[in-house]
Amino acid sequence: FLAIQVIKINTIKRKNLGESNPLENLYHWEKEKPEQVFFRQPVAGHWHLYTYRKATDEIRRMAAALHALRLPPGSNIAILSK
Repeated sequence: FLAIQVIKINTIKRKNLGESNPLENLYHWEKEKPEQVFFRQPVAGHWHLYTYRKATDEIRRMAAALHALRLPPGSNIAILSK
């Protein structure tokens, strides 16, 4: 599982709607600056950098894997990380 250490979360303002939600922010920055570093994570003593494109791709893969499990609505799901 992906342990996330967020460096910075950019927040966008939508005209007359206030701040957008985190998922909308992620999609926005994936489109606007796909190669910008979103966060970094230590793995086996080395820092791995995740761009908006790479992070969003991994998030979509995890969501697809969870969806493929066909868990009933209201199921409790835990994602563990170090």
